[in-house]
Amino acid sequence: MGKKSKSQAWSDSDYGNAYWQYWGGTWALSPQKEQDPMSARYDSVRPRQEATISAGHISVDHYALVVHAALVFPGKRPHSRRAVRIDAQSVGDPANADIINGILDRAPCVHWNVDISEHAALVTDHIYQELALAFPVHRRRLRTGYFSEDTGRLHQAVARLRHYVCAQTSALRATLLRCAFLSWRADGPPFDEVYRGRWLWSLQLHRARGCMLLRRFGLLLRSGCRHDRSNHLAQLSAEVAQASPQEVSAAVKKVLKPKRFRKSGPDPLPALKKPDGSLCRTRDEITATWRDHFRVLEGGVVTDSTSLIRSCRQHQLKHEGEDCFDLTDVPTWLTLENAFRRTAARKAAGPDLVPPVLCRAFCGKLADVFWPILMKTVCRSAEAAGMKGGILYHIGKAGAPESRSCSSRRGILVQSCFSKVVHRAFRGAAVSHWQRHSLPNQIGGRAGCSATFGHLISRAVLYYAKCRGWSAGLIFLDLTSAYYAVIRETLVGGCLSERPLTELTDALGLDVADLQHLRHLIDNEPILATQDASQLLQDLSRELHSHTWFILSQDNALVQTERGTRPGGALADVLFSVLFGRAISKRHSGALSHATLRVPWQGFRTPFPMPGLADAPECAIEDVIYADDLCTPVLCKEAVSLRPLVSAVTADTLDTLAPHAFRANLGPTKTAALVSPRGVGSRKARAEMFVQLKGKISLWADSKGLRWLDLVPRYKHLGSIVVHSGSLLPEIRHRVSLGQAAFRAGRRKLFACKQIPLERRIELQEYAKVGGVRHVGPCTLRPLGCRSIYSSPPAARGTWKSLMRSTQAAEDELCRALLLDLQTLQAASDQEIYDLVTAHVAPLPILRATLQHWTTGLANGALRDAAEDVILILRPEHLCSKIAGQARQETRDEVAFCPSISPPLFLPSPADLPVFFLGRLDLDWIARWDLEDRCRVCCDPASLPDGPLKCGGLFLDFSPPPFSDACLLKPSSKPLRALREQWAWILALLHAVRCALTQDCREYPCAVASL
Repeated sequence: MGKKSKSQAWSDSDYGNAYWQYWGGTWALSPQKEQDPMSARYDSVRPRQEATISAGHISVDHYALVVHAALVFPGKRPHSRRAVRIDAQSVGDPANADIINGILDRAPCVHWNVDISEHAALVTDHIYQELALAFPVHRRRLRTGYFSEDTGRLHQAVARLRHYVCAQTSALRATLLRCAFLSWRADGPPFDEVYRGRWLWSLQLHRARGCMLLRRFGLLLRSGCRHDRSNHLAQLSAEVAQASPQEVSAAVKKVLKPKRFRKSGPDPLPALKKPDGSLCRTRDEITATWRDHFRVLEGGVVTDSTSLIRSCRQHQLKHEGEDCFDLTDVPTWLTLENAFRRTAARKAAGPDLVPPVLCRAFCGKLADVFWPILMKTVCRSAEAAGMKGGILYHIGKAGAPESRSCSSRRGILVQSCFSKVVHRAFRGAAVSHWQRHSLPNQIGGRAGCSATFGHLISRAVLYYAKCRGWSAGLIFLDLTSAYYAVIRETLVGGCLSERPLTELTDALGLDVADLQHLRHLIDNEPILATQDASQLLQDLSRELHSHTWFILSQDNALVQTERGTRPGGALADVLFSVLFGRAISKRHSGALSHATLRVPWQGFRTPFPMPGLADAPECAIEDVIYADDLCTPVLCKEAVSLRPLVSAVTADTLDTLAPHAFRANLGPTKTAALVSPRGVGSRKARAEMFVQLKGKISLWADSKGLRWLDLVPRYKHLGSIVVHSGSLLPEIRHRVSLGQAAFRAGRRKLFACKQIPLERRIELQEYAKVGGVRHVGPCTLRPLGCRSIYSSPPAARGTWKSLMRSTQAAEDELCRALLLDLQTLQAASDQEIYDLVTAHVAPLPILRATLQHWTTGLANGALRDAAEDVILILRPEHLCSKIAGQARQETRDEVAFCPSISPPLFLPSPADLPVFFLGRLDLDWIARWDLEDRCRVCCDPASLPDGPLKCGGLFLDFSPPPFSDACLLKPSSKPLRALREQWAWILALLHAVRCALTQDCREYPCAVASL
């Protein structure tokens, strides 16, 4: 028998449809299959019997089988050509503004009847193609951008030398093996006679020369890299030294990268576990596992672009929206322009590869280009299919227990910057609707409400209970994939997806009762409809949450999603807050009604106690909500009742959230409770909760059965550590450790850099070390009712340092040189003061603040009046020839406007109404309208009303203007006092003309004499 593999071998034989198979040390006759077992691994397999090979036996009992197999090795992975990237730095350069303005001016003007998806595609493709042609990113050899050209050439030479030496070494090793095999033969020559010759000597010389050059060039490359890095740090240090107080933070981040962007080492191998626990073995398996993970997370299905666009267009054509809607809900052009202006310039580009810095630098031009698209979105309730998704990246979660599982990373959807702008334009209407229906302590997304309010309220509850000897508890709720678990139909109603509801909620683990409740909410109680939201907001919410998609990074499969509020968009947090607040408001807990904290409040927002609180009305302190973080405070006067109270309230909360597909993530750092039993029976309550139950509380939720809730001594709530005793020491230690880490990070690159002035380094060091703990300094830790800063201990270390730093920071906003020059003035005109201010080089807000600071210390007189006149013109719109973000409106050749004038009809007025006149009364006009017998009343412009005047006639004769300009709205250069008089006269004229026009519309006699 011929030689075969130890694992598996096969061959054809003369036994019909069968072949011999060697498996596990045993030969067996197996039936013939449809395909050869090795045909999948080999390009061609040709077995044959060789009769010349014999075992020497008397009888023929062995067959020699010979198999000829041709192996096929897979080549390189095919990949498409990489699209051209746009240089964001060149786009944001003011020197290229004219080129980009020309590109935006040449944007295609699409007809109104064209579909919105095609419209957006034409505009976006034009912008990308033109920008990619004008500002392409040239592929550089080195990843870091601060290396010089000489260093790049050295790196290229070192790379060539490294490959050259590697090739010479391989050739020398092959020569050594070949000569060794020749000399090991029985009749072979000796090794020293074979391993010699001119060619071998030349090979060794070339290899030695390559090693020598590689060492020399490598040392030069290392020196060049260090030199370039030192120059780069010196340049960044100069930027830090010369930066204004508003730009110091951005300059420091260039020197010290944020922690999330620092790499401690090379990236680990891409090991990933499948849901069944096995490891992925190929790159395709890894990509498919990540795709399935996020597809299931958002309830999506794999589809293709053609089917998605066809389905999206059919859905938009079926929609029959309202013909009339309130114009207050429609975003204006200024709203769209402001949405472009507020774009974060340093964000990554979306699927269209357009850098977001374009939106920030050319907001006016882009508002003109995208205004028709926004109007199509409003009027047709349609969104472009290309703007409904983005590229999905996954980044690691901090402190994930299993780094090889899909749950250890979170998804980041990078959308088009234009899509985010359109969503941001509608954010105002969504926020105004949410604020009308938000809960009292729902602070996430509300203007002026920071996340700091959350842990301040939780600490205040513990302090209030401690002062009265009551038992208190804080129930913290963390939801699993809250934004992805949102059933969109609960917000906008049914008929949003063609898939059945059971298929959409299959991965959420809802039981039959919760699924029936969910169907009831979708069919009968959609949130936006029950809250009487505007029809435009309802239609847009339906459209923005239909036919959404994502493409996984380095993948080509398109996934259509059916669940979630489009995380990463400008409307995701608002709509989630609407849904979450409505779900919490439906909680009917009898235990919570008796455990809600109620405090007397007079309506004054102050941290100090106010007198007369006994008669003040009570204010309930209920759930504290920030996005998907929920904190429910509970109080009871008896410590024994604290455990069943926390258990009942938590169970009611889980039962209320279950029908909305919200699942609690139980754990000490997730969903947990912090209790503080006090008063009578507190020792017994502690023994029961922490000794008998071992720090856990049983939850009897109707939907999930028995579950256990962890009791923790401390909890990190909204970035701050809350302790059961209300102490601030753990939070202070945490802040101090952050300050120490910041100091260690910048000790070598920032604080010891000689290019930065010593004064600036001292300031940066103080900010780095003490910035994290500044809000919990000695003055903050004083008693709540004390109003004086002198109540702190006199020997408290750092008390006066913090006050001196705050004073110094306030003084840094002034131009000291200008202030010294202004203080030398005794008498000066407004022009002299203006020339003195413009002689100093500093940011305009700092110059204006310095002049205001000096003016406040002047006495009333001519000098102060002149200074106040200069302050009025120290604004960008008066001094700058061009303002960033505002584009000049170019005049276009259009058809002149031809108004349709309808002459008013005359209606006789009652005889008892007087005739009002301003200036000199024309008696011919009185006689023409038969008003001789009417009472005549002289009036002034200030006494005229904004609306119609109840009179029989109105005659206005204005005095000549106090100026001689050709045009009223284009005054010539003159003193500010003259401009004020001209402005007052024009306002009076316009006010009187408006009153006359209103009176004329009522068909009563009215006349305005010529000026």
